[in-house]
Amino acid sequence: MLERGKLSSVQLACLMFLAVIATSIMGAPSFCYRLARNDMWLSPIIAAILPMLLIMVLVGLHRSFPGKSLIEYSPLLLGKWLGKLLGLYFLIVTLLENAYQARQFGELMNQFFFKETPHAFIICSLFFVCVFAVRLGAEVIGRVAILYMPLLLTIVLTFALPFFQDIEVRRLLPVMSNGILPILRSSAYLQLWLPMYIYTTFYLPFLSDSQHALKRLLQSLAATILTLTGILMLIIFILNNATPMFSFPFMTLARYLTLFEFIEQFDAVIMFFWVVDVFVRTCVTLYGLTIGLAQWMNLPSYKVISVPTAVLVIAVSFWGIPRFSDFVTNGPHLTFIYFSAHFALPMLLFVVALARGKWKPAKSGNAEGSGRSGGPGSSGGSGSSGGSGGS
Repeated sequence: MLERGKLSSVQLACLMFLAVIATSIMGAPSFCYRLARNDMWLSPIIAAILPMLLIMVLVGLHRSFPGKSLIEYSPLLLGKWLGKLLGLYFLIVTLLENAYQARQFGELMNQFFFKETPHAFIICSLFFVCVFAVRLGAEVIGRVAILYMPLLLTIVLTFALPFFQDIEVRRLLPVMSNGILPILRSSAYLQLWLPMYIYTTFYLPFLSDSQHALKRLLQSLAATILTLTGILMLIIFILNNATPMFSFPFMTLARYLTLFEFIEQFDAVIMFFWVVDVFVRTCVTLYGLTIGLAQWMNLPSYKVISVPTAVLVIAVSFWGIPRFSDFVTNGPHLTFIYFSAHFALPMLLFVVALARGKWKPAKSGNAEGSGRSGGPGSSGGSGSSGGSGGS
């Protein structure tokens, strides 16, 4: 068994919310405005369709193959060699995503806060802490998320309130003046961030109340869409046409915010919020990559490769991305790559499971059947020993 910890569906929902928000609020506004301009606030609403389907498919596959992740049930559905090959492709994309988000973190910290600090030191410091969390397991990562969630909401509300006096709703008008195509293109770009819910495949086997997984994850997605939509609207209200001039418009707002006429440099508070949020996101993705590699190689423990995996991610974040401008240049290609691994692959597994009669629909009211030790759980819901076990 690779993992003996457990976490609740609420903790998993918080994890996914924090993981998506961590980088989307920084990177998405500039991209979305270039594509949809003042209609960019509609993009998250349309973009939510695909991650909603993804969540339903992942929970359904989890019910069909309790205690297993996508890496483990792919060979069962597609055959050993094809399943292993697609599993390896998924892990390579996961490695690339870890590297890109690490590089984005280092670039933003260097641009706004630590101008003389090398990128390598910033990124290595983040992963040094994340490796400890990953080795402690999913249960600890889930507890960090549930503890941090109230603080995050407080900071975001405190950040938004002072801008209300400067809101100009007319900047949202006219709605869809250029048609729906720019909004669809912007929505497609958001698939760089929203399919983060694919990582639930590595956490679903360890839920103590998996019968509530679908409902909680859909609630998490709704909260994510509302938050992202609100932030995009706020940026339109304040920055408007100046939005594409900044790589990180959200941080630009924070730098010039004065709270209650005496609290200045609120960007330091935002930095604290963002660092902790990126820490949670990195834990989520690094844990998924590490345990996924261990499952793919049939290792008895994922902890033995946690440090080498982190070192590999750090190396790719520099050698695989020589300049951060490559992130902007490669954006369309990354969208396709992420889409193929994070959405198309689960959909393929769904179709195969349906065709082979192994599909169990995701119904939020039904209890999971697998116990954490691998045995069957009670029909009324899973208790402390009723969650699904690791492989």
